[in-house]
Amino acid sequence: YTVRVPMGTGTAAAANLAKGRPNAPALERYVVRFGETLDQIATARKLTAAKLIELNGIGPGEVVRGGAVLLVPKLDTPAGALPAAPAVAPKLTVVVPADVFVYPDRKRVFYRVVVGDTLREISAQFKVPTDDVRRWNNLDPVARLIEGMTLQVFPAPGADFSRVVFLAEGDVRVVAIGSDEFFAYLETQRGQRRITVVAHAGDTLEGIGKKYEVPVKTMERINRKGRSEALKPGETVVVYVPGGAGLAGGPVASTAHGAPTPNGPLPTPPVPDLLP
Repeated sequence: YTVRVPMGTGTAAAANLAKGRPNAPALERYVVRFGETLDQIATARKLTAAKLIELNGIGPGEVVRGGAVLLVPKLDTPAGALPAAPAVAPKLTVVVPADVFVYPDRKRVFYRVVVGDTLREISAQFKVPTDDVRRWNNLDPVARLIEGMTLQVFPAPGADFSRVVFLAEGDVRVVAIGSDEFFAYLETQRGQRRITVVAHAGDTLEGIGKKYEVPVKTMERINRKGRSEALKPGETVVVYVPGGAGLAGGPVASTAHGAPTPNGPLPTPPVPDLLP
């Protein structure tokens, strides 16, 4: 920044400015990478996000996007010293469609959506068609990206992605929709437990849902059936109940008196439309 002072006072002004902030850290310019958040930058530079915002005069609600230039404290590493190893954090769990995509010349990576991202921007950064990103993640064409959601991407080979923040395959725990691991993860995230109910003649999803205090819309999405559609006797219905409800074991059967009873091993459930 250029500061204008009266003629002949430049030396004194510079000395007094230095005295006013003797412990101020040296600053440098930093170009924000695509997909990088202020929290990530602040952590890497050993200051709080609030301090980083104050330092750069970022206004309330202002979005800092990839390519923006910020002032950040310099990282002073003594000559010959190795930088401190980052703390090992638990792997991020990423839920992906059950379809498997294999490309001999590509490696899968994972991108976490930040505020302001669009599918077109993400596709352009990874040099891939937008339709491919939709297909890889089973996204509806009119779906809106939500901050924090994670997309799997198979970037174009040979491209430079040094200015993009993403996670490699080994940095995440991948869970395929419909797998046993997926249902276990879903139950943990929602504090719910999956049980199955064996239907009797005349049973409907709406009736079973009322018995377990589960919204009928949820019953429809989980089981892929209409609320009033008659269920076949012996047909299994998946119900998500609070963690402490139902039996401590597996499936239950609907009885004439409404009391659940054990009913054999747990069958493979249908894929629910209840993504985390």
